[in-house]
Amino acid sequence: MGVNNWLKKYRGERSQADVAERCGISQQALSAIELGKKRPSVKLAKLLAAELGFDWTRFYTELPK
Repeated sequence: MGVNNWLKKYRGERSQADVAERCGISQQALSAIELGKKRPSVKLAKLLAAELGFDWTRFYTELPK
């Protein structure tokens, strides 16, 4: 699994496609974020956080392992 394992846990049973569509991005973009290949913009971080129920700053406080 990727760097943002916590993000996948927040997504739970929901598909990447569902969450991505609700946030206005592609499934591939969400996959890249979950794999730690890309970091979302602040705007997207806030959208994802609101959709999945966590503090958006987590994208910027978690360090890659």
